[in-house]
Amino acid sequence: MYRLDRRDIGTACEATSQPHGHALGNVRRNVAEKVTLIADWNPPFAFTHVLHYMLEQSGKIPTWLEFIHFIRGTNQGRNMLGWASEAARSEALRALDPRGQQRWSPSEVDDALRWRLGNAYYSFVRELHVLVHMRSKGLDVRVHPLADALFRTDAWVSRAVFSIYVGNRKYRSNHEGRKKEAVRILGGAQPSFCFESIHLPSAAERGKVYLASESQLEARLRKLLP
Repeated sequence: MYRLDRRDIGTACEATSQPHGHALGNVRRNVAEKVTLIADWNPPFAFTHVLHYMLEQSGKIPTWLEFIHFIRGTNQGRNMLGWASEAARSEALRALDPRGQQRWSPSEVDDALRWRLGNAYYSFVRELHVLVHMRSKGLDVRVHPLADALFRTDAWVSRAVFSIYVGNRKYRSNHEGRKKEAVRILGGAQPSFCFESIHLPSAAERGKVYLASESQLEARLRKLLP
């Protein structure tokens, strides 16, 4: 990942504009997030672990279609995430409402699963974009799937910890939402960390990867560069 440059980010983003290349397709948030068993699902292998594995194996950022083929069409991918996603889908389809009727339709469950996987994929691309930009400016920014999965640390440089997220009040918006912030896990460390958030509003244009703006990143750089 430390060999990536802006061209690699551009190639990954361009791939999302190709037929069937956009990770979220035509799925709508209000439909996807009502299937709570999928919205709250966390597989044994963290999404970030699977995506980092693919990057290290291929030497490039996987496209959305490559990610889906890996987890559904290869033994390694099925063992890491494919079987777990199928089990989550089956559980959601069996879920009953208080009247004993099917809670969610197959199309709703499939949309929810795509929303969950698609947002994990785009989060990965956003984190790599921040990594590439800041390293190009001379900062020794680091990332690691364990830091992400266990400590909610999307990237770090020295004692500065970065969290990169699209605002969503249900999951995270500033200090609200159910997703645990890095500061809640690492806030008591000695010597202490400082915590930097890159908060992106919800995307205004559907069908494109939503990356941090140059102005957001430059503002962080001015604070971190000596």
